[in-house]
Amino acid sequence: MTDATDAPGAPAPLATQPLVAALVDDAGLFPPTALAMDDAVARHRADLVAAHPVHTGRFLCPGSRLDELRQALREGETVDVGVILDQPLASLPGLATSLVGDPRLQLGAVELRLPLDQPLDEAMGAVVTSASALPDAVSTYVEIPLAQADDGETRAALTAVHEAGLGAKVRCGGGTPDLFPSIDQLADFLGAAAELGARFKCTAGLHHALRYTDEQTGFEHHGVVNILVALLRAQAGADSAQVAEALGSTDADALAAEALAASEDAQRRVRAGLVAYGSCSTGAPVEDLAALGLTSPVEVLELRDPTQQVDQQQ
Repeated sequence: MTDATDAPGAPAPLATQPLVAALVDDAGLFPPTALAMDDAVARHRADLVAAHPVHTGRFLCPGSRLDELRQALREGETVDVGVILDQPLASLPGLATSLVGDPRLQLGAVELRLPLDQPLDEAMGAVVTSASALPDAVSTYVEIPLAQADDGETRAALTAVHEAGLGAKVRCGGGTPDLFPSIDQLADFLGAAAELGARFKCTAGLHHALRYTDEQTGFEHHGVVNILVALLRAQAGADSAQVAEALGSTDADALAAEALAASEDAQRRVRAGLVAYGSCSTGAPVEDLAALGLTSPVEVLELRDPTQQVDQQQ
């Protein structure tokens, strides 16, 4: 039997570096894209058909909108969902029970915030108690308030999360300047994560692969490739200044060359640390990473009519 990829004129198989494989969670419901649920689900269907290796295939959804997600699914359709807990921590066991009993929603991960209104040991106790209600196969990521943390608090919180067997979550930006961690704050976090061997996810603000200044807001945004290269350095024993230099760089050629020069083992070690990040665009990361030679290009899905995408692929 002839494989379809061997047919004349067939597109070349998609390829990617281990450093960026399964890197992007679909956060289309979240700002600044903030798609309506039906549009977000339609785009996600199209992405699943395209099956680009940069995408994880996971759909991020606030816990308060899970019923809305259920209504947007077709009969017999299932989705790999990452739940962003936007309800009280005590609601997690009940939410987990409702998801485990629903074959349409395959729960892969839960992301929640570390309570800030109590001491760290008490906050972690509450998180661990609530997370214990989740099935063993479900990963839990605890958001650490990096940009608002005082000296030493980030490492203490990351250590507590890691020692509890959970993953961390780092907010890299948002709608106001105070949500953006500085280069030094992010470098300190990456250094601590490398030392501990901690797992973590990133969220918010990583709209492009490289560091850039938003023309409308004037905000300086971190780039995901900057973070990946910085973590490569941190895991190789670089000092904080070298890690910070990678985070602050806008030299696309140098960053891409450093990423591509890393061995496959080194790339995989980085991704054992940085598990994934949520992006409200699923096309822009692919475009950016392809331009740097880290993955194959693909048509930008957001430029197509979501309804037309689905109809053409039925």
